[in-house]
Amino acid sequence: STSAERAHVYCSHIAHYVRNLKKIHPTFALCPNHHATFHIYDYLLLFGPTHSWWCFPFECSIRILQCLPINHKIGGCLWITNI
Repeated sequence: STSAERAHVYCSHIAHYVRNLKKIHPTFALCPNHHATFHIYDYLLLFGPTHSWWCFPFECSIRILQCLPINHKIGGCLWITNI
């Protein structure tokens, strides 16, 4: 299970990692994923262990990505069904 203490430990480790990226790799540019990792702390406190909710944010993102007009495809959304 995930406790508040474990969430705080996660947050301190990820903060240490991101803070030291610029020291180790001075030319490295932080990206939105680095910012997003700090929100996992909030989700751990709100929703508990990641195995119960981890795929949900990605499933929402996949739906949005499927509707983007890219890859020279003609038409609207790419609908995928499970058979």
